[in-house]
Amino acid sequence: MITEFYGEYSAFVNAMLLGVLFGIIYDIFRILRIARVPYLVPSGKFYELIKIPERKNKKQKNILKKFSEVSDAALTFAEDIAFWIIATIGEVLFIYHVNGGVVRIYFIFCTFIGAALYFFTAGKITSYFSIRIIFLLRCLFYWSFYIIIYPVRLVWLSLVNIISFLINITLVPLVNSLEKRKLRSYSKKRIVRILMKSRKGFFTYD
Repeated sequence: MITEFYGEYSAFVNAMLLGVLFGIIYDIFRILRIARVPYLVPSGKFYELIKIPERKNKKQKNILKKFSEVSDAALTFAEDIAFWIIATIGEVLFIYHVNGGVVRIYFIFCTFIGAALYFFTAGKITSYFSIRIIFLLRCLFYWSFYIIIYPVRLVWLSLVNIISFLINITLVPLVNSLEKRKLRSYSKKRIVRILMKSRKGFFTYD
């Protein structure tokens, strides 16, 4: 009798732990979803101060937003299917291992209880910190890249301006001069051709 009681109690606890495990697996998928959210900004002045600037090009921003929404919906759908496949296989293996494949409702009920306990305790903490950690990592990567690339961009723009200035004071006048010479040469040849035709007794313009 005592052995049966401890066996049932052990199965009850194990079912709840299985639910906790399912909660952790689902949290992994949830963290991946949070990481895909563009312009994620937690509440707080510090986060507003270091957040990544939004794109000024509204058309480009809307295109990226639509693409992000479509791709996120597809990935979310795939992740939900993957989670329920994992949960179903896990539950079936658990029932087979604990009760020889005989399904008992309280196993499934205990699994849901364990998952619910995880979601309303550790799951809340995980979600809270994952949003902030992902935001900080994203900002760290962006501002590090910006600090590295900004001087390079300044040097590049300076070189472009210098080259453009040199072209404007050298090549542009040279090209204009050649064009004027070409026009003058063409005008002289045309005048000579017209005079030669006029000597033959008729006068035509090309």
